[in-house]
Amino acid sequence: MIPWLIVAEQADTKIVKWPLEETKQLSIKHPTALINTRARIIVISQMSNVNGEQPDIQAITKLVHQHNILVVADSAQGIVHRGLEVQALDIDFYVFSAHKLYGPTGLGICDGKIALLAEIAPCKGGKILTKANFSHFTAEAILYGFEAGKPNIARVLAFNAVIDWMKAINWQQAENYAITLTDYTELTNYFILFH
Repeated sequence: MIPWLIVAEQADTKIVKWPLEETKQLSIKHPTALINTRARIIVISQMSNVNGEQPDIQAITKLVHQHNILVVADSAQGIVHRGLEVQALDIDFYVFSAHKLYGPTGLGICDGKIALLAEIAPCKGGKILTKANFSHFTAEAILYGFEAGKPNIARVLAFNAVIDWMKAINWQQAENYAITLTDYTELTNYFILFH
């Protein structure tokens, strides 16, 4: 949330929280309160780190795209449970930290539509420029334009090894096992509390 607060302050805008139902799930009944001519970006978590809720990103994306609002899917909690079909769901940006998927810390992933990435101006100097003088600079083409300075090659190679390892895992079996552990933990907590 902090980066969004910083962006909101810089752009002189505000963040509006999406309301929750009594079940603690995102309310899709009354989204028009949030969707108006001033709304620009909807940031939605793939999975809550509080209650494990997984909102219907496909329905939300379809709804907000009708109003020309961008969708950023934050998969920090959800990536380890299941990936998203970013192109099929028409998500504009998909982000997560490598360490959430057993990878190295200090490395993040931002998957975005090329046309949208091309609209983002470089924010730092370094490798992202092809030419610079005291009156002008030319930014490197996308996607290289986002690489300020020397890339962290060691972390990228380490994360690549993690992705290769993850390809060998049966995701559905792993998810079923995680649910079994959750059920066991809830039963154990119940037993400890009342025994």
